[in-house]
Amino acid sequence: MPHSPAVTPPVRRALALAALGAAALAACGTTTTTGDDAAAPSSTSTTAAPSTTAPTSSTPSTTLPAATYVQELEVGDCFDDPSIAAGAAAEVLEVTAVADCATPHDGEVYAIVDVAAGPDDPYPAPEALEATVEAECMAGFETFVGVPWVLSPTLDIYAYRPTERSWTDDGDRAIVCAVVRLDRTKITGTTQGTAQ
Repeated sequence: MPHSPAVTPPVRRALALAALGAAALAACGTTTTTGDDAAAPSSTSTTAAPSTTAPTSSTPSTTLPAATYVQELEVGDCFDDPSIAAGAAAEVLEVTAVADCATPHDGEVYAIVDVAAGPDDPYPAPEALEATVEAECMAGFETFVGVPWVLSPTLDIYAYRPTERSWTDDGDRAIVCAVVRLDRTKITGTTQGTAQ
């Protein structure tokens, strides 16, 4: 049974300019790929240079059961997570998956970033992991939604990242980036290409 990934609460807009600068610097050491062409994590790197799986469609590739581990979500999957509506940074093991994005839901996965690290590499420093989360999730947001995150009047970023325990015990290296509403109300329909 996978351990709970940590949840990064939505990034605050007040830090957007500083985070965009960090994103530009972090992009120098990252590789972004699309679809099934995502690069495998490096077995020698201890830095947070990720590969990203970007969407080719907003339709979930599988029908998910009612309760799904965060690590089993795929790009385009829509889901419910009560901690989003509560505005909490809770650690969750499962989210309730919604197979059809036309049904009201809390979030939609738009990118999955694999932190480049070998199976025996230590858990990255929290600052390094957060920098990777911010840089990659912000870049993926624009690709998926069609507008830069800082310009979106209604949508925000919510990210699940590995905990030290899931990193060590389960080999979890995935950062799951999701679109949520800024006011934490339910989304109906996909956010892909909406430029909201």
